[in-house]
Amino acid sequence: MSGSSDTSQPSDRSAFCAAILGGGPGGGLPARAQAVANCQLRLPVDCAFMLGMADTATYAQAAALLQMRWSSGQAGY
Repeated sequence: MSGSSDTSQPSDRSAFCAAILGGGPGGGLPARAQAVANCQLRLPVDCAFMLGMADTATYAQAAALLQMRWSSGQAGY
């Protein structure tokens, strides 16, 4: 992520977590993941748990994990 900067907004981060936790509108998770792809803030613990990540995971790490899963043909999150 060298040279990239976080341009995410609180609403981006909220929508990303809502999509993971099932509280947001359906679909659109890839776009939400892209919106937080450079965010080095810590992911809420409940979202990290849903993704099988450590409590210290960041939004960027979660977005990268999802991108990897999708590119390998794994559906959902």
